[in-house]
Amino acid sequence: MEDKPPQTEAPIFPTPPGESVDIEQAIEGLLATRNKPGNNNGTEKETQITAPPENLKRYETFQDIFSHGHRLKIGQYVTSVHYADPAFRQLEATLETAKIILSLGNTVQKGSVLITGATGTGKEVIALALHEASVQSENSPFIAVNCGAIPHNLIESELFGYSAGAFTDAKRKGKKGAFEAAQGGTLFLDEIGDLPLDGQVKILRALQERKIQPLGQTQVVDITHVNIICATNHELEDLADNGEFRKDLLYRISGIKIAVPMLRDRTLDIPFLFCKFCLEIIEELRKKNGGSQLHGISPAAINALMSYTWPGNIRELAQIAQQVTITARHKKYIDIEDLEICLCLEDTSENREITSVGILVKRLESAVRAILENCWVDKHEQLPLNELTGICRYFALQAALSITDHHKESAGKLLGISRKNFWELMRKYEDDPTIRRLIQ
Repeated sequence: MEDKPPQTEAPIFPTPPGESVDIEQAIEGLLATRNKPGNNNGTEKETQITAPPENLKRYETFQDIFSHGHRLKIGQYVTSVHYADPAFRQLEATLETAKIILSLGNTVQKGSVLITGATGTGKEVIALALHEASVQSENSPFIAVNCGAIPHNLIESELFGYSAGAFTDAKRKGKKGAFEAAQGGTLFLDEIGDLPLDGQVKILRALQERKIQPLGQTQVVDITHVNIICATNHELEDLADNGEFRKDLLYRISGIKIAVPMLRDRTLDIPFLFCKFCLEIIEELRKKNGGSQLHGISPAAINALMSYTWPGNIRELAQIAQQVTITARHKKYIDIEDLEICLCLEDTSENREITSVGILVKRLESAVRAILENCWVDKHEQLPLNELTGICRYFALQAALSITDHHKESAGKLLGISRKNFWELMRKYEDDPTIRRLIQ
């Protein structure tokens, strides 16, 4: 039977015909339930399903919600980053300052930018936008390096490169390192807090002198034409106080700090980005499998999305959007029942309590289901069972970490392993190319 939305008058973003949306009015309406007594305001781990705000009376199309967003601007440059929440707009002034720091000229005094934020908040997206706004040419390279994924014995060769015959198994013609490959553009050092101390010393020297020396080579390479942007999900000041991160390197990379807010602190972005992801997935379905009937979402579903705490931030939101869009592709509208399993919503009508172990199992089930459904829709793609097992372990580790508020020892205890073993497994699966491909 065909889904028919109820006929009521007020849209999610109530806007007179021909006029732009009033963001403040939208916030007030969309966040109404979050200020009511007993609401968790994003601090509890479980979601309470509350009554939708008064102005959420009918289903709204993805395109209507998405049309009220903005493009992030850095100075006069309009980036490809979309947002709807004014809280995110505050980044624009900081990014403009960062652009100036990166444009100080080709001197050793050229500054660096440090982007901080939790996993999944979009630090690399911000770095790429800053790169695009700062470079002189559209063809300028953007080289991204995950510092935590480089084996310790390969850090120097990966970052600085090597000449022919520098070591056993070296390529005949040698290899450019990340610094040299980024000449004229930007080098993005992601998860710099995961670098070992000896690797930190080498990077500090390169940033101070703006010169590097590839392995097996006597000549130095000038890198004054390289913009440096670093990112971390750690509190580097705490690591420095504990002797795990060099203070001199911290001062060197912190020309300006850009703190990317968590998704739960950008509440109006949640329905906006969800609809953006849904539209992208629907477009992919049209290209591969004849399309999807989906074109809208219910007020109750939007309220559930906004009430959820999103421990995985935008990365988790994108995955949920993918799963729901695929499973509900034969419907016209996404409703709250389409979100209940993947968001682990708590049914308050039955006062049902979910233990932390139950939450972990449901999130793991949701992640596995989304991956397999994506493979099924693509038809030509398959996922071997041993790779699926690795994916399951990875999401179990991630879920345990988010459930315990990133307390490493508690996360390991939840899974019956030591703190050391927990982080060894995290690094192992984060370095796995199959897992990295699937979670990007």
